[in-house]
Amino acid sequence: MEISAKMQDEGMYYAPPFSKSQQYRLNLIQFMRVSFLITALLLATLQLLLAVPTHGQDMTVEKVTVRLKQQELTDAFKQIEQQTTLRFFYRKADIDKIDRLNLAPVRRTIERTLFELLRNTGFGFRQIDQNILIEANGQLPNAKIGISGRVLAMDNQQPLRDVRVELLRSIDLQLVGQALTDSTGRFQISTQDNSPHIIRIALLGYHVYRAPVADGGEVTLPEVYLEPDPKLLKEVVIAGKSPLVKQEVDRLVYNVQGDPDNKTSTVLDMLAKVPLVSVNADGDIKVKGSSSFKVLIDGRTSSLVANSPADIFRVMPASSIASIEVITIPPAKYDSEGLAGIINVITVRKKLDGYSANLGFQYKFPNGPRNYANVTFKSGKFAMSVSGGYNVNNTPQTPFSISRQNISPVNSTIDQKGRAHTINHQSIVYSQYSYELDSLNLISAIVNYANGLNHRRGSSFTRQIDNTNSSYQSDEDARNTQHGYDLGVDYQRGFKRKKTQLLSFSYRYSDIDYNRLNLFTASQQVNSNIDDYNQENISGTKEHTLQLDYTHPLKRVDIEAGIKSILRHNFSDYVTTFVNTDNSSANGFNYDQDIYAAYNSYQFKLDSWTIKAGARWEMTSMKADFSSVGIVNIPNYNRIVPAIAVQKKLSKSTSLNWGYTERISRPGIKQLNPFIDRQNPFSISYGNPNLRPELNHTFSFGYSASGSGSLNAGLGYTFSNNSLQYISLSGADGVLNNTYSNLGKNATLSGYISVNYPLSQRLNLNAFAEISRVHLTGMIDGLNYIKNAMFGSTNINLSYKTDHDWKAGFEFQYYSQTGIALQSTFSPYYYTSFSLAKSLFNKKLTIRGTVSNPYLRYLNYKINYSDPHYKQVIQQDIVYRRFNIYLNYSFGKLRGAAVKKNKKSVKNDDTSNVSPPSLPGN
Repeated sequence: MEISAKMQDEGMYYAPPFSKSQQYRLNLIQFMRVSFLITALLLATLQLLLAVPTHGQDMTVEKVTVRLKQQELTDAFKQIEQQTTLRFFYRKADIDKIDRLNLAPVRRTIERTLFELLRNTGFGFRQIDQNILIEANGQLPNAKIGISGRVLAMDNQQPLRDVRVELLRSIDLQLVGQALTDSTGRFQISTQDNSPHIIRIALLGYHVYRAPVADGGEVTLPEVYLEPDPKLLKEVVIAGKSPLVKQEVDRLVYNVQGDPDNKTSTVLDMLAKVPLVSVNADGDIKVKGSSSFKVLIDGRTSSLVANSPADIFRVMPASSIASIEVITIPPAKYDSEGLAGIINVITVRKKLDGYSANLGFQYKFPNGPRNYANVTFKSGKFAMSVSGGYNVNNTPQTPFSISRQNISPVNSTIDQKGRAHTINHQSIVYSQYSYELDSLNLISAIVNYANGLNHRRGSSFTRQIDNTNSSYQSDEDARNTQHGYDLGVDYQRGFKRKKTQLLSFSYRYSDIDYNRLNLFTASQQVNSNIDDYNQENISGTKEHTLQLDYTHPLKRVDIEAGIKSILRHNFSDYVTTFVNTDNSSANGFNYDQDIYAAYNSYQFKLDSWTIKAGARWEMTSMKADFSSVGIVNIPNYNRIVPAIAVQKKLSKSTSLNWGYTERISRPGIKQLNPFIDRQNPFSISYGNPNLRPELNHTFSFGYSASGSGSLNAGLGYTFSNNSLQYISLSGADGVLNNTYSNLGKNATLSGYISVNYPLSQRLNLNAFAEISRVHLTGMIDGLNYIKNAMFGSTNINLSYKTDHDWKAGFEFQYYSQTGIALQSTFSPYYYTSFSLAKSLFNKKLTIRGTVSNPYLRYLNYKINYSDPHYKQVIQQDIVYRRFNIYLNYSFGKLRGAAVKKNKKSVKNDDTSNVSPPSLPGN
């Protein structure tokens, strides 16, 4: 046996089937890229590398320059020995077969050089003191091992492409397999080496990741998060970035962490940028022009958010949010509620050993302060995350007016003019806790709490022109308080067969209460006998939810199935006391709504096709109980709801999507509550306990493309035959009665386009536009109503980055109408904003200032009612010019790898969010 010298690299196979010119060109490109990447990584993370002997020369550190042109492998060994003190040992008979090698003369580590030379040769290498042993790999031919996983960036949760993943033997650090991640961050390594392994993952600008790999045939690793290395990132220029908007098979996803404004914005600010979502100045949220949608947090319902999402999102920091999903074709696993779709807010899920914190302060003039914070902590297998905030929204006193001409059944004119001041306090705490019992068992819990106060004080002068010509002065004091909490626990069981095979059980208890107090005082009465009165209404919802889910992945099909039960109790107790006559009226209302559901869905992946299809069965049992009349039985409601979504990949960056589903809108406590709100004696409001669920059919078609920017466009058509709407009826006494009713047909055809494009290296455009045609029909008070209307909206954001971490921005919003109803139309609304931001102290402190609508102090906003029985115009001056200052500070120390989270949990999204027409501002 003849012995000669050779050196070890982490890669070990090399095949020379190419021609000389082809091989040289490929090697030149590859070697130059790999040389720079590996050199930078070794310099920045040397102390973390799993190096072999540290005395003498180390092949993972020492660099050499080797040049080969159709030469033998032994020629490379000689060049390395001439430049180092290392010596190679090998079996000459085997090595002599490796010839005709080409290698560009680039300075590399010895390890990297040998990796390139021995790739695909069946030989490996290892260093023993100052010797490098070249040896044939001793694989077992029939013991093939497959290892797969996914690599993401820790800072923005986005997948990383072209990350080098290397599989090393634990005993000698011999490289036995390698791969590069694809555009989704996924990789797969196959090897026949059945010894214990270590996986090493490296990418320029990130710290190197290492972890032992469990033995087994097919191994799927947990998601790996690479931590950015600021020292390396300073030397790297990023030419491209992940698109802010991504089209998936059944939803649009907005990358909040990819938006540089996330550090100084709230979730409500981010929602205004999301395609298909509109947010006006008062925070009224609509999806595809509709207020009937559902809101989930991490796929879970929250009673705190369901009833007042704008108030909660005002105090949730956007820095704690990874992405916002607009699910246009919800799959069968979701409750069938939400006519326009579902907004799913995904929180940042990374939790690393140590802690991190983010503190924010905002002041909006003239509205008031807003404070928020989020903290994450992890130690070993325990992790927790707490987010919270406090917001004051103080709207100065502004004028309003109501002018109504009653035509029938009475002929009169009512004119009201007044001023009102509103202040809103809102606080919220969201917390998540998890403990990993072992690699297959995970338990997690949530504890959420919120409370708020909305206080409106106003005074007005009312004149009624009829046979008596009466008038009076009134003072109104309305206080609405709410508080509630969510408690939940989730258990997840994994299986060794495959990581995505999961069995989970979830329980959730939610409790939210509302207390409404109206105080009305009349004075200066002329031909009027309006009585002073006090009203109090205590209402709320308590619900228990049990859910069981199972996911079973096959080669090309993922199967999901589950059962669920929601036991919901709505209640309302109210009393009205007339002060002067000492009369009072009271009633109690209980409404039980029990929902039982089961679902089964399938996701197919066939080359360029992805198909999600499934069905959900839901049975709703309802019972109402009035203290005055007793129990009222309501027929049960059964429905099988189908859902199908299809995506066709035209290329790596373009796709087509289409789908169909049915959605159900069940009335909630606000629509059912029969409490009569007499805040305005000439315009009272109450709910309707006889409401039935609304069924909606939705068709959608979309196109998406991404490259240097992104483009998303689509068409949608929805229709319903028993539309749930807010209506107004003129009474015999001239009083307007506002309530809810199941009307006739509601059909909407809409189209949208969303563009995110870098106009230059510093200037970026993010724009969205939508146009819709609505056809409404319905029977109100014995009359048939028909309405056809067009409305559109647009949102344009321009951001400009300067040197020294400065950033300027411009935003423009326009809505031709902020809502469509059978009896009313809304005036157009537009909004502009200018901003300037600066990052300090290594981007830990961010300061941002904005000015909104500087050209106009107040905006006159109108709602026009057109009805055969009456004509009415409501006007409100809203505060329009606003100045804002934001401060955000981040700190903390993190280390380690990400902790698991339950992938299935309670998702209650089955109650309606239909609301009456509202005025922005006060």
